[in-house]
Amino acid sequence: SGYGRSKAFQPTFLFVIAITFLSVIALCILYNAVLYLNEKRNRKQQQMNRDTTSASTENDDFLETEEPSVAGKKFTFKSPLDIWLTALTKYPGLFLVVSLAVPCTLSYLGIEASNRTLNVNLDFLTYLAMDSDEVVFGDHFDAAVDFQKETMAKFDGICDVVQNPDKSRRHLAQQGERMDIFYQSPEWTWEKGANVFTAASLHGIKELEERIKEHPGWASNCYQVFAHSKLQCAPFWSVSDRFFDSDGQLKDIDSVLLDMLEEGLVTMTDKYFSVENLASNFTRTSIYLRKGVGSDFFKDLHRDILWP
Repeated sequence: SGYGRSKAFQPTFLFVIAITFLSVIALCILYNAVLYLNEKRNRKQQQMNRDTTSASTENDDFLETEEPSVAGKKFTFKSPLDIWLTALTKYPGLFLVVSLAVPCTLSYLGIEASNRTLNVNLDFLTYLAMDSDEVVFGDHFDAAVDFQKETMAKFDGICDVVQNPDKSRRHLAQQGERMDIFYQSPEWTWEKGANVFTAASLHGIKELEERIKEHPGWASNCYQVFAHSKLQCAPFWSVSDRFFDSDGQLKDIDSVLLDMLEEGLVTMTDKYFSVENLASNFTRTSIYLRKGVGSDFFKDLHRDILWP
């Protein structure tokens, strides 16, 4: 399904480079430590040999000339370049095997991690894009806006659905506007999605819609249609009414979702909604307002109802 699935850890190229760099540093330190301990042991052995032979007077001249050179010799730290040159010159065969084995192993692991497919990103503009929560949120928001424009372009005649089909009885107050409210489960996160079609979420959606209808400024700012011999606010375009009976009791959720699929009502869910996946990461409610609604109404609505 398209929700509730956490992604397994997949090492990136920079992660592999960092681990390789740290491994080289660790091996360099280990190599120099072994050299230092080995040289220290050799010096100690030479000192013991000199102490043994110092009892003989015939070697006095030799010791006097040897000791300054040994004492003046200091340990030299080997850099990674020195180690690389030593391995290349003294052990060319082993160096060749390691040089081939390491990249081949990393390439094999990378191909296996990508399910034996190579995905090449040809969008060069994304190479310079920032990878932060704010940027990701903005990208998802822009994608949602584009998706909404594409899908809702098919519903230009939505006013004909929400009002009386008898054209002779249409007495619309004025041309209206639409505002969409998107819902997500409280458990939803970027890393792990969550189904919005649960009992708790559906009750929350219905409660929010009722609060909007009861808002003091709603009756004077809603888009009005002629129904039952009078003008009244156009009904919401929402899925909540489908899930509750006339007594306000919640119906079987899966049965309602199957009915939505049969009717082709998939513009109020995400793209993963299907018979095999009766769930969605979001849904929405469309409310209709009169044309020219002032900003004061939106501020009051946001402060009193929409603000969490």
